[in-house]
Amino acid sequence: SLRYREELNRHRNHAAALAGAAEGVGGALVLSAVAAAIGFFAFLPTSYVGLAELGLISGFGMFIALFANLTLMPALLTLLPIKPQAFDDVQTGLFKTVGSFLSRRHRLVVIVAVVIGLGAGVIASRARFDFDPLNLKDPNSESMEVLRDISDSPRTGPYAITVLAPDLGKADDIAAQARALSSVEGAATFSDFVPTNQEEKLDIILSTALFLEPAFTGKFSTVAAVRGERRRAAANLGRKLVAFESRKDLSLANRAAAHELRSALEVLTASNERNSETQLTELERRLLPGK
Repeated sequence: SLRYREELNRHRNHAAALAGAAEGVGGALVLSAVAAAIGFFAFLPTSYVGLAELGLISGFGMFIALFANLTLMPALLTLLPIKPQAFDDVQTGLFKTVGSFLSRRHRLVVIVAVVIGLGAGVIASRARFDFDPLNLKDPNSESMEVLRDISDSPRTGPYAITVLAPDLGKADDIAAQARALSSVEGAATFSDFVPTNQEEKLDIILSTALFLEPAFTGKFSTVAAVRGERRRAAANLGRKLVAFESRKDLSLANRAAAHELRSALEVLTASNERNSETQLTELERRLLPGK
């Protein structure tokens, strides 16, 4: 509008003023809009989505503004005409001073602009963009202190997410896909809380229970067992071993150990009563604590 006003004061004709303004600043407007749009479009390659979208919107905004300057502005100036002023009045004051200085010192202005541009380029190369808006908050505030405490654990930090899945298998698939991403430190499902090698551990537990269960569930007397009581206890243990051997979840090693112990008990109970009593006493001492 300033160039239009200048042309209007010179030609005193609206159509001629519009034509002169378009011819004088049209190319500069296009060049400025393209340069500004390129600067905004430079944000597009960044991985920060918010900044990239800002560059896209602002870049296209430059072309929209250019289109409005070339179409809407002339229409408004036609509908709302400006009265021409005396040419001398326009050339006085600050505009005349600035214009005269730029005309006389144009080389100095260019040199200063180049130096400032180079300095800005050096400074810009060292600039770092902080993507975290939390750093804009007061680090000593109560909310930030609580956030730092929560962030100490990777499972409760601000960058941890919880994904719901319809079943455990689907959850394991999602976790596997997440672990393959370089930006993910780790992923866990309920499967990660179940220990591995369960079959081997169950065999060990069953074997241990065979010998430790009487120690926790039995009621032992400190008085020595009467004659024949150990023989009946050995026979009862043999029957329990038969039931133990018939378990389908028993490993071959445990089945063989139970069979060997049962065979030994059968030999003891079938042998001479005096000899078997001594051997049963020794077996009782080894199997049962406190004997």
